[in-house]
Amino acid sequence: MHSFLLSIGSNYNTLNNIAVVKELLLRYFTDIYFTQTSESEPIGKNYSDRFVNMLATFQSEHHLDETIKILKQIKQEMGRTSEDKKHGKVIIDLDIIAYDDNIVRPTDYYRTYVQYLLKYLP
Repeated sequence: MHSFLLSIGSNYNTLNNIAVVKELLLRYFTDIYFTQTSESEPIGKNYSDRFVNMLATFQSEHHLDETIKILKQIKQEMGRTSEDKKHGKVIIDLDIIAYDDNIVRPTDYYRTYVQYLLKYLP
């Protein structure tokens, strides 16, 4: 089994999109645990709307590459497009920030909202 730490974010129709993504993730990862949500200021010049963020942790038999494919499928199912992202609209963002206790996205891992939400993980 592999362990994952996932960062989840949205800056568009946030409450609905966070609820939908939780249901979709539960289809693939039945033992997933979600933190509470937290708001953060946008990072990057393309974004103006605040983000709602959450972390999730889960165990899976899937390796990193397989899990990334599942997450991309979920993003597509929710309607995320590269064109929206260019215009600062993020329906849903799903990023693996740690895999098997290895931080794979250190810039994301050390963001203030991630560090804040980590305390809500079991």
